[in-house]
Amino acid sequence: MPARPLPIRDPAAVPRLRVLEALRRGLRTVNALAPELGVTRNAVRGHLATLQREGLVRSTGVVRSGVPGKPAAEYDVTPEAEIALSRAYAPALVALVEALADRLEPRALGAALRDAGRRLVPAARPPASLAAAAASALELLTDLGGSVRIESGRTHADVRGDGCPLAAAVASVPATCTMVEAMIEARTGRRVEQRCEHGPRPRCAFRLH
Repeated sequence: MPARPLPIRDPAAVPRLRVLEALRRGLRTVNALAPELGVTRNAVRGHLATLQREGLVRSTGVVRSGVPGKPAAEYDVTPEAEIALSRAYAPALVALVEALADRLEPRALGAALRDAGRRLVPAARPPASLAAAAASALELLTDLGGSVRIESGRTHADVRGDGCPLAAAVASVPATCTMVEAMIEARTGRRVEQRCEHGPRPRCAFRLH
């Protein structure tokens, strides 16, 4: 799944953001980062370890450190870091969906959004039971940044969200929900019925049969 935006207003994230900005300028070792950032090498190692766990930094190899027998690892940002640092994706998605809605008939727009949704979810064996399918849909929407819950019935399961991970685009073009619907269908192998609340503050609601 796409990386989530970094919490740039969280004071605890600021040192890690400085590490990422330094690595975006080029490969760095711990010894190079410490004086550049004005912190200890142990602090740099701690930030790098956290960033590696989050999938935002990777080790690209080793270079001679100037100390016999002690090569130093070089670090680089990952493609996921570039996504997490960007603020362009949400407005770009809104503009793209609006442009498609202006140029396509509703059926063609829905087909395009459904195709996009399927492309976002890798092929996998569908869950065997309805309960497992609902749990898989919940996991998917949570990974997308949604706050969701399951309401189960005898022949269906509703996955409801307090908000929407694509809220900006859905508020402008409600048909954007079709993309998420297709993602859930691809993930679960179930027929999915969209029951989302639209308007200024959209809320997800998908029924799995």
